[in-house]
Order: sequence, then structure tokens, then C-alpha cells
Amino acid sequence: MITPIIKDNILEMLVSDCPNMSYSGSLESMSQKFSQPEEVVNQILDQFDRKGLIKYRPFMGGSFSISIKVDAHDYFLSGGHVGEYEIMDLELNKLKTEILSLEKTMDKNKFDKLTTSINTIFNFFTAVKANT
Repeated sequence: MITPIIKDNILEMLVSDCPNMSYSGSLESMSQKFSQPEEVVNQILDQFDRKGLIKYRPFMGGSFSISIKVDAHDYFLSGGHVGEYEIMDLELNKLKTEILSLEKTMDKNKFDKLTTSINTIFNFFTAVKANT
């Protein structure tokens, strides 16, 4: 499983170890450094590119170059991927509390269906968080 921690470790390396805002390397060396398969590293870097954090240019043979954008620094300093999950967790807990406060004003069957759905979402998120 690709966890937010793995993504943040790679992002931290890019923003901390690259003062000139660029990085060149190979998928092989990064996969060894982060103990991840090359394809996982490739997919993470590709996602960073789609998010606008970096400009990722993969080459034949597994080498690549990266231009690191200021947004990568801002994103990392604001908590990165782990921070996103923590915010989601807080929002889900807030939603759960608000829904529970509706218990006295809602029809019991509707309330039970709503809480079952919310608990399913909450349990799924808790399981995902436990694997991060």
C-alpha cells in the first residue's frame, strides 16, 4: 500500500535536499532509498507532477529529472499527505458528532440508515489511517 508517509518521505527529500529546485536520478536509486518498487516511485512522482508539485520528466532506462515547484515546499510545510489525512479525520469526526446530534429530531429508521452509512465511511477511513 502506498501510504501518505511514503509520499511525504519522498516529498521531504525533494524539498529538503534540492536547494537548486531540481533533482536528477534514477528510479532504481530512489526505490532503494525508500524501499519501494520502482513502479511505486514512478507513480508517486507522476502524481506529484499531476498535483503541480513538480515537473517530472522520466527518460528511457529509468532515469529522470525533476523541477521542484514552490508549491511542493508549501504543501510539505502545511503537513503534506499526512496532514491531509489528519484534516479528513477531524472533519469526519466533526460530521459524526453533528449527525449524532440529529438523533432526537429524525425518524429512527432514517437516523439508523444515516448512522450506518457514516459508520461504514468512518470505519473505512480508520482502517486506511491505521495502514499509514
